[in-house]
Amino acid sequence: MADKDQPAGAPAAVDDDWIGRALDGALVTLSATVLFVLMMLTVVDVLGRYFFNWPLPGGFELTEIIMAGLVFSALPVVSRREDHIVIDLLDFLMPRWIVTPRQVVVNLLCAVMTALWSWRTWTLGDRLWGYGDVTEYLHIPIGPICFFIAIMSGLTTLVFLYLAWLHATGRARIKTTMSLS
Repeated sequence: MADKDQPAGAPAAVDDDWIGRALDGALVTLSATVLFVLMMLTVVDVLGRYFFNWPLPGGFELTEIIMAGLVFSALPVVSRREDHIVIDLLDFLMPRWIVTPRQVVVNLLCAVMTALWSWRTWTLGDRLWGYGDVTEYLHIPIGPICFFIAIMSGLTTLVFLYLAWLHATGRARIKTTMSLS
């Protein structure tokens, strides 16, 4: 619920629920694992390049793929927590009654955009899978990467719809970053 004593501020944080905690736990673990793999890949590549004059073959391709995995595995979690970058320069000027409708509209617009992104990425992945498209050096199939991005984007769409519902029903807590005093 919105705290009436707090100023209208940044987006609201969702109330904890078992589905959200399970989603966060699974995707945070996946993101941390992907980040660790990226870190190890970078260490091996740098050590090989500077000490043995032998960089990791395909290191650049692997880094690109792993970065996509990292970004899109974290996107549903960041979206659910509403931890996006927020520019709240004018929030203190907004009347309190506009915060909830604004959040509903913003989350619905984000849901539409991520749904379109998910759909187009899935169709691209389907086309690339059909062509048998692979990366240039390591010959890693590109289609499954697109499918992963599409699935994570689709999950993010559901998160945005859930957030819009929470805001519309008054079940979200306002998380403020500014004080009027």
